[in-house]
Amino acid sequence: MRSLAAPERPLVPYAILAIALLLTAAAGVYTYMTLTERLDSRFAATADRMSVTVDNRIDSYIAMLYGGAGLFAASDDVTFSEFRAYVDRLEVSRRYPGIQGIGFTRLVTPDEREAVAASIRRYVPSYHFWPDRPKETVEAIVYLEPQDERNLRAMGYDMSSDPNRRAAMERARDTAAAAATGRVRLVQEIDQETAQAGFLVYVPVFRGGSIPSTVEERRRLIYGFVYSPFRAGDLLKQILDYADVQRVEVSAYAGDGPPTEENWLYTSAPLGERTRYQVSKSFEVAGEPWVLLLRAGSSFTGTSRRTATTAVVIVGIVLSSLLFAISMTQSRARAGAERIAEELRRSEEALRAANRSKDEFLAVVSHELRTPLNAIIGWSAMLRRGQVAPERHPHALQVIERNAHAQARLVEDLLDISRAVAGRLRLEAGDVDVTSTLQATVDALRPTASEQSVEIVLQASAGLGTITADQSRLQQIVQNLVGNAIKFTPSGGKVTLAAARDDERITIRVIDTGIGIRREFLPFAFDRFRQADTSTTRSHGGIGLGLAIVRHLVELHGGTIDVSSDGENLGSTFTVRVPVTPDLNRTSL
Repeated sequence: MRSLAAPERPLVPYAILAIALLLTAAAGVYTYMTLTERLDSRFAATADRMSVTVDNRIDSYIAMLYGGAGLFAASDDVTFSEFRAYVDRLEVSRRYPGIQGIGFTRLVTPDEREAVAASIRRYVPSYHFWPDRPKETVEAIVYLEPQDERNLRAMGYDMSSDPNRRAAMERARDTAAAAATGRVRLVQEIDQETAQAGFLVYVPVFRGGSIPSTVEERRRLIYGFVYSPFRAGDLLKQILDYADVQRVEVSAYAGDGPPTEENWLYTSAPLGERTRYQVSKSFEVAGEPWVLLLRAGSSFTGTSRRTATTAVVIVGIVLSSLLFAISMTQSRARAGAERIAEELRRSEEALRAANRSKDEFLAVVSHELRTPLNAIIGWSAMLRRGQVAPERHPHALQVIERNAHAQARLVEDLLDISRAVAGRLRLEAGDVDVTSTLQATVDALRPTASEQSVEIVLQASAGLGTITADQSRLQQIVQNLVGNAIKFTPSGGKVTLAAARDDERITIRVIDTGIGIRREFLPFAFDRFRQADTSTTRSHGGIGLGLAIVRHLVELHGGTIDVSSDGENLGSTFTVRVPVTPDLNRTSL
């Protein structure tokens, strides 16, 4: 007899559906939280990097001003032409982008006015002191380079006539250290529509060359100030990475008060409403407090979190429906969930690995940039204080110049790789004599090889002739490879630069008897920021960009580069092959 009771409802599919929906919700929340944490970390890292970049770059400009003060401390009578030659040697526009100029203000008494003005008019016929205060001692601009239209307008200006400038100069004088003003309007601003907020940094110069030990003596012996005027907008646009500014809005304020229009210096874009991703970074610029207000723009946050979360939820609902309809899909859904979890785990591992690589790179960059800077500042300070014997001055200047060149090379490598990544690295094609280019490279590096007791040999086969290439970049390729080979070849070793030509291409090989390359590291030799030894205590300097730059330049010439090594202490061989007539109408990828 058939039972009259209602059939039992299948509870398992409903239970599976409920559990699946709960898991879907959890996966959506987890995905959203994971991506949010990743975004938090990325914003914090970007904000820290931008703040440190501004602080470090301005510090390098201040170090340059200390070098200028050393020029006046070393001579009681620096002429207009000597100062101009000094500034020209600094290559300000290339090495210190964003700076308005370098100048010297001098304390001029009423009795000295005519003599000082007459000496300057030999170079600047329109020179005069302004605003006119004939019976008072003034702190007037006597030198200012480069002599462009803006800077010519500022010549003769009495810095002490402005309270803001006067306060900064008095602080620099009393502390014998660099001092910055708050926000000022530069006298160089000649167009109201394009005028920018500005600030100045002063480094004091005392009569006699040394720094007096007491405040009273400093006030009595002050001679003038080496200074630089900065248009804040031009400076920060040059310092900050374009890609960062596109994603993070930046506002800069000077002074220890809250950010207001009165102390505002620069804004990369109009600030929107306060968001989760906003932070203030405080630091000092030559004793003057600065605040950077950093706020993530819409391009930084984007829609990736919502898109990824929505995708996870939709996938979960679909899987849950399938589970409810067909019990066999339970195993498939479980496998899918496991795959998603594995992918998320790998993403987290990749993020941690990226953070480790970032930390290692930042440590190396900081070490490599600060090492020459410490030498420059240290020797400059010793020269300024008179702690270096006169006969040791050439050595001190040689150390300063060598370290300045070393730091310039590091910065050039960073700029080159930045241009390459951004696709802005271009070539200037022309006819290049291969033999003379190789010979010039060997001649340039022979002193370095001699210092390390490394033999350098050029083996250029006959008939290399000319090719179509960018001569400076081709020489950079060869010089980087040969320089690397010398650096990693111990005393008594040998570096060979060989070149040959066939109908279609030039083959250049750099062969050394140096420390070699581990087999497991060979595939990563040309990667950016990759080094076999990334510790700051390693025996060889560098930041891991040279070979990456070389690869970009070779590829821009339509060529290829590879490396081989039999292992550690067995030397290595780098082989470059470039077409005789490549297509150079392209940029790096």
